[in-house]
Amino acid sequence: MHFTTFLSKCFDIEVETEFDSSSERNLTHIWLYEKGEDVEPILILHEIYNSPKAWCIGNVYSNLEHGAQIQEVKFRQLVKSGNVHNKGDKDNQH
Repeated sequence: MHFTTFLSKCFDIEVETEFDSSSERNLTHIWLYEKGEDVEPILILHEIYNSPKAWCIGNVYSNLEHGAQIQEVKFRQLVKSGNVHNKGDKDNQH
């Protein structure tokens, strides 16, 4: 399943692609919002140009570390296990 299709099952998403002159290619940015809550994103994933299927986490309100790099397969596992959430959501705190 395509990554954005997978993400859209769990989150409302917004995808933007922009040309990055330093890498000379288009890079994707994905904003993830809680379903039905599109005021502020939980986090933003920034494609890493020199590492296939890898993303840098731009943390807005999530429980994940800002600036951390993560492989797509690992991020999918975190989402499936319910470990990507708004850090202020009392129902998801451990």
